[in-house]
Amino acid sequence: MSEQTAYEKEPAMPQANETFAKNLAALRRARGLSQEQLAEHLGVSRQSVSKWESGVCLPELATLDALCTRFGCTLDALLRGSVEEQSLAKLASYDRAWNAFARCVTAGITAILAGVTAAAACETVLHTAESVEVLAFFLPVVAGVVVLVAGGLQFGAEEKKRPAVDIVYPPERIEAFDRRFPWLIAGPIGFTIAAVAAAGVLANSLGDAVAVLVMAAVTLAVPVLVWAGMQKGKYEEPDEARRRRDDPAFARREELTGKAIAVLWLLVTAVYLLWGFFADGWQTGWPVFAVGGLLTAVIAVVLEKDGD
Repeated sequence: MSEQTAYEKEPAMPQANETFAKNLAALRRARGLSQEQLAEHLGVSRQSVSKWESGVCLPELATLDALCTRFGCTLDALLRGSVEEQSLAKLASYDRAWNAFARCVTAGITAILAGVTAAAACETVLHTAESVEVLAFFLPVVAGVVVLVAGGLQFGAEEKKRPAVDIVYPPERIEAFDRRFPWLIAGPIGFTIAAVAAAGVLANSLGDAVAVLVMAAVTLAVPVLVWAGMQKGKYEEPDEARRRRDDPAFARREELTGKAIAVLWLLVTAVYLLWGFFADGWQTGWPVFAVGGLLTAVIAVVLEKDGD
């Protein structure tokens, strides 16, 4: 490893050293890096990093540029500003954008499920005209698709301004969410199981309306699962973005997984629509979405695991 010598022998202004030392230490700890790991990435010794963080000296310009690239900050902020305040501002902005995206995804999926449930209710419970059933299905579904597409495009534009690779969530915030996450998953699943059990008990008295009861329970439970999953993804995405940057093989696996899942859901939607139009299966075809969810999980496990 090469030592930074020439530049380090001439100390910069004490204030600049102190500001840089605080900023570098804060950035390194936020990324979960040790001094040894940062030194290895920069091609210097651990003692050099230690001297920088102690305010003894500054690295040479090329190393400063490498640090800015690594930590996603400007040279001015690194030497004279507060990268901690800058990071918090980026975090708050990214967090708002992700939460807006999560609301769009949750609302879009809720609308689609509501359309399926409403169409089934019109046919089996309300016995409305076929035109009413079609409207009850398509209006929420179209609205849901519009919200999903618009939310995705909006978040994509926002993420370009604040790349996930530059975002670092405080560990205590992640730990607090991780404690809530199992309940956010177990609650909706338990509710759905209870609804299915109740539907079985009431099958004789409810008749065809049993299917509507189950679908209504799914419509209520799935949005909670989606929201929980989106929030989990919010905390995991920055680390995964940094891994994609540093690990090309992982980036290729993620790209392949995303494409496979997109194709899967196009096929699932096509199957449901064809089933509905040609076999009048609007109320019986909804299990294809459950199958799609299971296959999505299988694809994620198979294609994202390490290895060829």
